[in-house]
Amino acid sequence: MPKRKLPWADSERELAKIRARISRIEAEVARATQAAARREQRSVEKPAAPRPGLSRSGGARPATSAPSPVAKATAPAPQETWPAGTDLNEPKSFGQRPPVGDLEQGNLSVEDQRRRLTQHLAFTTRVLHTSGVVAIVWREWRAFERSLEEALRKLNAAPPAV
Repeated sequence: MPKRKLPWADSERELAKIRARISRIEAEVARATQAAARREQRSVEKPAAPRPGLSRSGGARPATSAPSPVAKATAPAPQETWPAGTDLNEPKSFGQRPPVGDLEQGNLSVEDQRRRLTQHLAFTTRVLHTSGVVAIVWREWRAFERSLEEALRKLNAAPPAV
């Protein structure tokens, strides 16, 4: 009698293939997880002194308060330094501070103040759109740009002098 093909036979083979793929993927994930754990373990500083809770002879003793590994990881960030250059063509060394004192009108007329703020806004835009400007300098100029825009809004909202 000839062997008859059962309708579920193909689906059983497909299911076996899928299970094999799943087990290969699980094995790869396990290997990657173990490798990441080993890398992290190697990156942690080796303590210079013996660990609290263990004696040099290898015997255990009651553990005292051990330093938290989180405390080690949260080291203070280095201070950002302000560059000394004034040439925007060299953005890495550009450190000119924004003229915050010019935001106040002083003895200038409204039109003169508006013209001065507009000029400052144009240069501020150049600074902000120049790639390579140091982050601390960029943030200061961005804050100055916001102040400029606010001052210009106030000047434009004021009724014209007659």
